[in-house]
Amino acid sequence: MGLERLASVAQGKQSNFHTDLFAPLIDFVAAASRKPYGLDEKSDVSMRVVADHLRATTFLIGDGCSPRTRGAATCCAGSSGAPPGTARCSGSPSRSAHGVGVVVEAMQGAYPELATHLEFVRRVTRVEEERFTHTLEQGLGCSRR
Repeated sequence: MGLERLASVAQGKQSNFHTDLFAPLIDFVAAASRKPYGLDEKSDVSMRVVADHLRATTFLIGDGCSPRTRGAATCCAGSSGAPPGTARCSGSPSRSAHGVGVVVEAMQGAYPELATHLEFVRRVTRVEEERFTHTLEQGLGCSRR
């Protein structure tokens, strides 16, 4: 049983995404998408994918892993409208890098080393998402504004 499952049991929550480990991330994604969480299952699933991906990305890059692709979460972000920087044909800068700070804030009590890698993780996340968004826009025939 991992940390998230233990938290959901200890906090009496129905899933990992309702615990204090994920709630700040869900709130961030909901605010970025300008959609409330909990009203539409399709959007909720997309928001959970983005939140989970932000958390995993933060930990993996913070531990020194090099990302290969951000496609799945970026596509979910586009379909849910969140975060705005990842929507197809948006031409907007990445906002997922801001979500890295939300992860660090929520998890630094248990993982203080995350804070020491914050700017590096943000930079790598921003570059990787921009590369993927550019590739996606080229494939869809979108032009940057």
